[in-house]
Amino acid sequence: MKRLFYGFILVLSLVLAACAGNASPTPFEPIDNFRDFSVGYTLLRPGIIVMEAADSVLWAREFGTTSLHKSYDQGDSWVFAYSFNHNIQAIYADGFGNIFVSTSEDRWAEIGTGQLFKSDDGGQNFRHVLNLQSGAAVWWSIASQNGYMLVSEYGFKQLGNNARRIYRSHDFGENWELIYEPPPIYNYHKHKTLITDDGIVYQSVGDGANARIMRSADMGGSWETVVYGFQPTAAIAFENHILWGLDGGPWMGIARYNRQSTQMEAALVLPYPFYGPSYDMVMVDNVVYAAFLSYAGYEVPAAIFYSKDEGQSWHILGHIEKPSLYWGIGFYAMAADEDFIYIDFGSPIYQGGDWEFFRGTLRLELLNLGN
Repeated sequence: MKRLFYGFILVLSLVLAACAGNASPTPFEPIDNFRDFSVGYTLLRPGIIVMEAADSVLWAREFGTTSLHKSYDQGDSWVFAYSFNHNIQAIYADGFGNIFVSTSEDRWAEIGTGQLFKSDDGGQNFRHVLNLQSGAAVWWSIASQNGYMLVSEYGFKQLGNNARRIYRSHDFGENWELIYEPPPIYNYHKHKTLITDDGIVYQSVGDGANARIMRSADMGGSWETVVYGFQPTAAIAFENHILWGLDGGPWMGIARYNRQSTQMEAALVLPYPFYGPSYDMVMVDNVVYAAFLSYAGYEVPAAIFYSKDEGQSWHILGHIEKPSLYWGIGFYAMAADEDFIYIDFGSPIYQGGDWEFFRGTLRLELLNLGN
C-alpha cells in the first residue's frame, strides 16, 4: 500500500513542479475536508516540502526535483540554495551550525545510491561525507549529540542480502565508521534513531516479526534489544519515559516506554474512526504534536493529536477526510519554530466544490495554551 500511495504522488510531480514558480502561500480557507482544526493553517508554496527548522531558517526540498531551498520568513518566500544529483530524503541540523542532506535515487533503492552531504557555511556549499549501501537515510534516521552522529539505512526490505546498517561519526559528521550490520534478513528496516540527553541511543526496527527497539549505552558500540513487537517511526524523549509513534504493533497510536523498567504501555490508542501510523512527532513549549497518516486503501481520515502532559492525555487538533479509499493522505517529516509546525504533507483537498491534490507543506499555528 505504501507503493500505491507513492506511485500516485509521483504521477503528480510534473504538475506540481510546474505550479511551484514563485507563488505565495495558499491559505485555501476554508478547505471543506479539513475538520475540527482548532488552530489556523496554511498550505505553503506547492511542491516545497519543509524538513528542518534551525536558527530562524526553514530548509525544504522541492518535490520532483533534486533542489534544496531555504526561507527566512517562515515559508512565505523561498530562495534556491543547492542542487544534488539524487532526490533529497532528509535534511538535518545538528545544533552546531551544520546542515546535513541525505540523498538517494529512492528510499527503497536496491543499489547503493544513498549519500550524506554536509554544509558548515549555511548551505552555500555541501561536501560529500558518507556513502550508504542500502536505500537512504530518511528523516527519522539521523541523530546527533555533542559532535557524535548516528545514521541508519532504510533499505529495500524484500532483499535479504540488503542488510540495513548503522554508521557513527565522532567529529560532527566528518568521518564515519560502520558500527552495526545485521545478518542478511528479509522484511527488515531501520526506523527511528534517537539519542537521549544522557547519551543513550535507541534504534527502532521494522517490520513484522523483526519489530523491536534496540538500546546502546556506549553510543552504538554494543546493542541490546529492550522491546519486541513494536516498530515505531517517531519518538519524543522525557526524563523518565519515551513516547513512540507507532508504525505497527499491538495497536496504532502512541506507546509509552519506561526508561527504567523497559516496559511499554499504551499512551494513545487511536479511537474510531482513526487508524494509521505516526511517521513523526515534534514538541514545542512542552506540547507534543503527533500526526497520523491514512494510506491509500484505508477508508479512514488522517489526524493530528496533541498532548500537553507528556503523553498522559491526548486531544485531537484536527482531521482530514478523503474522497475514497483509493487516495492517501500523508503526514511525513515535521519541523517547528516558535510560531508554527511545518508538516511534509500530501492530500486531496476539497474547496469550492472541486477536488484537487496538494503536495507540499502544511503550516499550522502552535496552540496557545496560556503557558
